[in-house]
Parts: sequence; C-alpha cells; structure tokens
Amino acid sequence: MPAPYETLRDDLSFLRAIAAEGRDRPLTAGPWIFSAGLIYGMASLVCWAIFASFLAACCAAWTSGSQIVWMTFPSFVLATYGAGWSVTGLIAGRRELRWVAVLSFIGAVALLPAFRTSALFLVYGVLILCVAALPGWRLMRLARDAGHG
Repeated sequence: MPAPYETLRDDLSFLRAIAAEGRDRPLTAGPWIFSAGLIYGMASLVCWAIFASFLAACCAAWTSGSQIVWMTFPSFVLATYGAGWSVTGLIAGRRELRWVAVLSFIGAVALLPAFRTSALFLVYGVLILCVAALPGWRLMRLARDAGHG
C-alpha cells in the first residue's frame, strides 16, 4: 500500500498534467458568458426603464396635481405583463403564454373606460389574477407534474 504522501504526489502530478495539456486550448464558455451578459444586461436595462418611467410619472403627477398618471398606472402594469408574457411565450414556444400576453394587452386597453370610476381597481385586480396568478399557478403545476418541483 503506498504511503499517503505518494498518493497525494501522484494526484498533484496528474492535475498538473491536465492543466498543462489544456493551457493552449481555447476557452469554450464564451457562448454561455455572452448569453448571460446579454440576458442580465437587458433585464437590468428594462428594470431601469420601468423605474425611470415610474419616477417620471410620480414627478408629472406631483407637478401637475392631476391624478391621470395614477389612473393610467394599472394599464402600464398590464402592458408590461403583456410584454413579458410575449417574450416568454416566444422564447419557450408556448402558445398559451402568448394568449396570456394578448389578454394582458386587451386588459390594458379595457381599463380605459373605467379610469374615473370606482370599478378601475376591481377590474384591474381581476385582470392581475388572470394574467399573473393563474398562469403562475399553472406553470407551477406543470413543473411539478414533470418532476421539476
């Protein structure tokens, strides 16, 4: 039976040999790093745009004294959901997600007549349940049934 130091020495020399062999080979993680940078970078830019839009809406509402900015915010949120579901449905190739996006966009426009009524947030709440909670619940069940959750 070899001494522990000999086994350790053999292991280290094996690792050195592997490292020396791969020294001049190209790194192959480029596509993954590029994709991650592109996806996370774009997501950060979208978050910044949403925050900047919200901040601009706050300033406009405060300076004008008008509540129209606050009354249009639910439509903005639904349109944002629609954009998110559109991209997700396109990337995943899932037609039902695109239908959720269509419902989100229709809901954003359907809220227009309710702007100055008490029904605005009632309709908005129902729409959010339809375009966020129900699809999320369905996706969780599909993942569970597929053995991923």
